[in-house]
Amino acid sequence: MNLIHENKNRKLSILPLSILLSLCGVSTSLSANVIADNEAPSHQQADIKTEVHLPDNPTPCRNAWGCGKTTTVNIQSPDKNGLSHNKYTQFDAGHYNDVIIINNALSNEIDGNRNLESMAAKIILNEVRSPYSSTFAGEVKLAGQNAHVIIANPSGINCYGCSFTDIPHLTLTTGKASFSENKLSGFRVVEGEINIHKGGKRKGLQHKGKGSDIAYLDLFSEKLNVTGHLGAVGKVGEVGADDVMVVAGKYRIDLAAPGQKLNIKPLSSHLSRPDYFDSVDVGKMGGMYANKIRIVAEGNIKNSNDIVVLDSLLAITHGNINNNGLVLGKDVYLHGGGVIDNSNGRVIGEDGDKESIVTVSTGRLINDGGDISADSGDVKVFVKKVEVANQNNNPFKRADKEEI
Repeated sequence: MNLIHENKNRKLSILPLSILLSLCGVSTSLSANVIADNEAPSHQQADIKTEVHLPDNPTPCRNAWGCGKTTTVNIQSPDKNGLSHNKYTQFDAGHYNDVIIINNALSNEIDGNRNLESMAAKIILNEVRSPYSSTFAGEVKLAGQNAHVIIANPSGINCYGCSFTDIPHLTLTTGKASFSENKLSGFRVVEGEINIHKGGKRKGLQHKGKGSDIAYLDLFSEKLNVTGHLGAVGKVGEVGADDVMVVAGKYRIDLAAPGQKLNIKPLSSHLSRPDYFDSVDVGKMGGMYANKIRIVAEGNIKNSNDIVVLDSLLAITHGNINNNGLVLGKDVYLHGGGVIDNSNGRVIGEDGDKESIVTVSTGRLINDGGDISADSGDVKVFVKKVEVANQNNNPFKRADKEEI
């Protein structure tokens, strides 16, 4: 493991770097935001280079608009299956000016990674072994060849206006990696939260692939809280990507190709109704925006603002679905093992001139002041009991047998 700190913008002849860093509110011993785990085998310790961005004037940079760091992570060489497994005790971009560059460029390329002489990684597993959660307020980039980038921290992941760019397939998880026959097989999630908040520079979590490539985003944790946005640029407090897959709860999740069906196995027995807890919580200032969203939850799914897709939305839970915001997509499928409460909420199928389908499946539907409708298609309700008729008096299409 090679750790280097550099002054990127200018040199000082009077004050040594340690003093200047202290003026910036940064301890020299803790100035690195990415630290390799020196207890891991050497072939799992990335080479790390950190450049500190110093202000153009001598004023302290304790405020949000001050200092930041660019950290280049030269990942270790992949195994025969294309997996580069890297272990850390810290993996943060805690300042909004921080940038982490995950270097997957071959050694003979410009700014290449000397660890990658013959083959770039197909999967980059960044495993954080720490009692502390990882915090991302800045940007994480992938340099070099495309790869599936995984950041795994069982202690939690916090996003404060974070950005992940040039990454075609990104997995953020609080699960522990599972291996079968020395191959990465999936994740075992038993704890940890992923929290999406608004930040100083961005308004939520933004994820982009390279150019026009589709960007796949996986969020695997015991609980997902969205008080900022997970979504498109310009939305406030959003989760954003082309294709978002959320698995929230105690599950074993098998590795799969991006956008494909996941093999998900619960690690706990189904909860009785009084034991339901919130697995996904989209707050009043939050929102999820993407081309396609799939949600599988152990406990309740709550939406107090927006879950909006351009294509299809699938939300399945053993618990309840509570919506007093907007759920919108071309095709919408909601399944609640308990109650779906759409009081004062809107569940809308909208697809221009084409037919859209809204499907609601639950034991009990509460729709007090709510609207469940499809602009140019059908609404199918598979439910034992409907508490309140639809707000706009559009009829539900009832059926005895559910088709999924």
